[in-house]
Amino acid sequence: MTLGETIAFYRKKKGLTQEQFAEKAGTANCYISRIENGHDIPSVPKLQDIATALEAPAWVLLHGPMSDAAQKILVAVNDCNPSEQAELCANFIAMKENMRTFRGKI
Repeated sequence: MTLGETIAFYRKKKGLTQEQFAEKAGTANCYISRIENGHDIPSVPKLQDIATALEAPAWVLLHGPMSDAAQKILVAVNDCNPSEQAELCANFIAMKENMRTFRGKI
């Protein structure tokens, strides 16, 4: 999925028209259209404005859509301090390994 397609995906998921979204992002509707259709690439500052308007981190737009589960995990982790984040990550990795090791054995 291209950056423009990802932006369009999240805009539509929020129920915003291009006009509404452009206003929230502080830009012109025709510019949003050009980005979503792959005819333009936003600058880093404009990408941050777009991400803020979508209430998503800019790296999510660059990476592509995440599953609902991944979004819930991200929200939970972002609500923690650095120590809690490290512990959650370690536990999550251990749980994943255990799940894969014991899948079908119970």
